[in-house]
Amino acid sequence: MITHYDIKMEMQKLKEVLSVEGVNIPSLLQVIKPGTYVFLWVLLWPTFLRLVSVKSDVRDVGFDICASGMMGFLLFVAITNGMMLYLAIPDSFRKDSKIINFMYSKSKTYILLFLIVFSMVSFMHSILYVFALMITFILFFLVYTIDINRYNLSAIASVIGLFKKESVS
Repeated sequence: MITHYDIKMEMQKLKEVLSVEGVNIPSLLQVIKPGTYVFLWVLLWPTFLRLVSVKSDVRDVGFDICASGMMGFLLFVAITNGMMLYLAIPDSFRKDSKIINFMYSKSKTYILLFLIVFSMVSFMHSILYVFALMITFILFFLVYTIDINRYNLSAIASVIGLFKKESVS
């Protein structure tokens, strides 16, 4: 169980580590790779299902693929932003941090659960699919936001942002 005391102590350690090691600038491929995998799954899985289906209308298929693409793009942006923050923290701190590892595994679990539910929703008919996709995305987003905000981890982003803005002397 993580307490606010744990968060406060790790933020102090993070400040010390960042003042010594500085903020990492990860490679572009490292940052976009997880989001790209999710985007491709969200785009290609329903496309495959619609193309295999015999009773599909071309307009419905196009609408479903566009809706999936937009949802995948939103997920790509969110995951990429999260990875930029995660990878900006020095590797030595990431490996030892109970909170960073907990939040990383929690985020990964939410993404995998969303992809499982999304994969099941993809079998629905066109209009119902788009509606169920939006509802699924909104529900996961709300639950994830509420769950993550319980830990009040905006301090991590603030600490990293502070060290990114420091001028080099």
